[in-house]
Amino acid sequence: MAVIKRIVLILILCLVLVGGASATYVSQYPPAQSFAYVNSTTFVYGGLPYWVTNPALSVVGAWTGNTWAAGVGSKSGRLNIDLGSAKIIKNIKYVNIHNSGGETESGVKNFTFWGSNVGTSWSNLADDTGWTQITASQLSFDQHVASNVADWKNVSVTNTNAYRNYSVKYANNWGGVTVTGMRRIELQTDEAPVASFTANATSGSAPLAVLLTDTSTPAASSWAWGAKNFTPGNNTWFRIGTTTPLATTLGVGNWSINLTATNAAGSDLSDQITWINVTGLPPRSTIQTITHDFGTDITYALVTLTKPGEVFSVSNLTSTTFDLTITNAVSGLAGTNQTVYWCVG
Repeated sequence: MAVIKRIVLILILCLVLVGGASATYVSQYPPAQSFAYVNSTTFVYGGLPYWVTNPALSVVGAWTGNTWAAGVGSKSGRLNIDLGSAKIIKNIKYVNIHNSGGETESGVKNFTFWGSNVGTSWSNLADDTGWTQITASQLSFDQHVASNVADWKNVSVTNTNAYRNYSVKYANNWGGVTVTGMRRIELQTDEAPVASFTANATSGSAPLAVLLTDTSTPAASSWAWGAKNFTPGNNTWFRIGTTTPLATTLGVGNWSINLTATNAAGSDLSDQITWINVTGLPPRSTIQTITHDFGTDITYALVTLTKPGEVFSVSNLTSTTFDLTITNAVSGLAGTNQTVYWCVG
């Protein structure tokens, strides 16, 4: 009995080890939902090609305006998707065509999957120049269930090469006599993002407004920005935001910025070194009370303005002294130190 229990336990462990781990995929979309990035051999105007890659459109309900459909009677052709940059696609997530749960026989059936960094032809089915066929776990898309639901399915892909262009070369449908098409195709990677970002300013005077923008690839879905002031006594990391782009304000110090970018496949902490040096305000001009003699023809004060934007004013002229005040009221005085002569009498 003990031997049988051990065998059963081993079998359970094997099943867990083999079937318990599954890849997490991240959908990659064209830079824009337009003919420039998604096109097909034929289509009807109620089923434009780039609707099939648009995640904002519904995969349930009526198909008009929400699906790609090849021309009437056209059961074979190419659907080409340009991702904008080369990516290693590992999975095809899809919803086959249906119209509020009906007309599912119009869904694409048999297909082959192709990748290219030069080939963009969708008009000539026989021309595979520049295209490389990619091994898929199955060579047919499942027919949508006869129900108005989001019937998501997956076809895994054996692929180690990054391609910018991908093509579904379809051969037939599930018996439909009108159109052939699909509700949605999402090409997916299993890569965590490589975190990177840009800053619109790397130096300036406090308080310094900085805009930080995520440039990670593959795309991230959440962000954690960190900052560390390496000025003595401030040597601590702290979080400054969780959105992109992030508008933040930095005080005096020598700041290092980092980004942790995350998607469904994992996270990455940026290894780039981005320093932002923020200096203090220049000291305001030194003001002294200046004595004038109303008995003379003229007395003047020599004032040196050391901070761009400073202006001066005078008050208390009824006594033998007057008060000279420097303010930052306007930005007209810019650049280096400026000397101003002000006449009293």
